Amino acid sequence: MGARKIVGIVFFIVGVAALVVFLFADILGYGSPGFGIRQIIGTSAGAAAVVVGLVFFIDQEIELPCHPGLGE
Repeated sequence: MGARKIVGIVFFIVGVAALVVFLFADILGYGSPGFGIRQIIGTSAGAAAVVVGLVFFIDQEIELPCHPGLGE
């Protein structure tokens, strides 16, 4: 397993943990009632970390078809 995949897994796990903590902050007793600005920022950052983690983990090389006459 390459370093990019390991980084992807770490980003994914940290992102999911952030999503859970920030989405359920009120239930867990960490926030005030209502969905505040800190929860919005934390949830957005967690979702971004999940997406980055998936991109790093999947990381497939895409081969484009060769078109005759274009740059050959």
